[in-house]
Amino acid sequence: MKSFDWVQPTTVADAILALQHPGAMALGGGVDLLDRMKEHLDAPSRLVSLRKLPDLGAITIEDGVAKIGASVTLAQLAADAKLRASHPIIGDAA
Repeated sequence: MKSFDWVQPTTVADAILALQHPGAMALGGGVDLLDRMKEHLDAPSRLVSLRKLPDLGAITIEDGVAKIGASVTLAQLAADAKLRASHPIIGDAA
């Protein structure tokens, strides 16, 4: 895996700014990107963590619509009782 810069913004505005850097990629709740980097399928020059951004770790359901934040993990999807009740396929896929 090639070396990269690590950026951990605390505001959405800072995240947007950091993602404008050439070669930047966002890292949310999943580890798919890290796996892809280990397999040399992706080689970003900068990783922008979304984990400390407010509201991106939430799962909400309103009027039958599920909203899943960018930093929600697969384990959170699988364990969320409200999500499993309203959208069981998402929990099953996780």
